[in-house]
Amino acid sequence: TGTGKTVVMAALVLYHFANRQEYKNDIRFADYFLIVAPGVTIKDRLGVLFVDTRNLPEFELEDYYHV
Repeated sequence: TGTGKTVVMAALVLYHFANRQEYKNDIRFADYFLIVAPGVTIKDRLGVLFVDTRNLPEFELEDYYHV
């Protein structure tokens, strides 16, 4: 525990997601992701990877590059 496996998994999903958006016809990148989490403890740990937008100020929800 504590070696960063969850972060590595999230980085791989993000890598495939971002590349699929850029290269839609490239079969090297996944369209769908399945994450299997054994037990409630692991599922709770995976929850920290999602951004909770309910408690963020309005200016933080806006697009950074929006003019």
